[in-house]
Amino acid sequence: MQVFTLWNGANAQAAFQPKVATGTGIKTMLQLKTTRLIWIIEWGFFLDSAVAETPGSVELIDTNTVPATSLTAAVDNDFTKEDPNSGEADDLGVTYGTGNTGYTAGAEGTVNARTRVIDAPIWSSASGYSKEWALGRYPMMLAANYLRIRAHFGVDRNMRCFIKFGI
Repeated sequence: MQVFTLWNGANAQAAFQPKVATGTGIKTMLQLKTTRLIWIIEWGFFLDSAVAETPGSVELIDTNTVPATSLTAAVDNDFTKEDPNSGEADDLGVTYGTGNTGYTAGAEGTVNARTRVIDAPIWSSASGYSKEWALGRYPMMLAANYLRIRAHFGVDRNMRCFIKFGI
C-alpha cells in the first residue's frame, strides 16, 4: 500500500501550511476523488481561533454523487508521500480537477441517501482533532466516490485539515 497525505491548501514548502476560512455555512474544506479503492488511515483538523462559545461540526463523509465544486484543484506536489519512492498520486488513481480532488469549495454539492458519515465530532475549542484507525480497521472508500471534510460553524474560523490514505 502506498500512503499519501493531502492538506486543504498548497503544499507548504517555504512557509507554513496555509489556513482556510470556514465561513458560516456548510463548506467542503477538502475533497478526494479516486478511480481505485482507498483505505482511510487518518484524518484531522486544527482551528486557530478561540471561539469556544460557538461550537461547530466537522465531518468526514463518503458520498457517491454530486461533488463539491469550484475547488482549488490539487496537483501532484500537494500530496505528501510517506515513501518518497512512491509513484505520483494521479498515476495511482487520484482524479484531479476543480470538481474532483482539491480544497476550499466554492459550491457545496448536495449529498444523497448513499452518503456515509465516517466521523463527525462536534467541536468548540481552538485546538484540533485527529483520528487514526487501528491497523487493519481502516474504513474504505469505493472507487469513483468522493471523500470530503465538511465544516459548519456559526462564526468564521481558520482551519487546516488533512486526510491520510492508502492506495
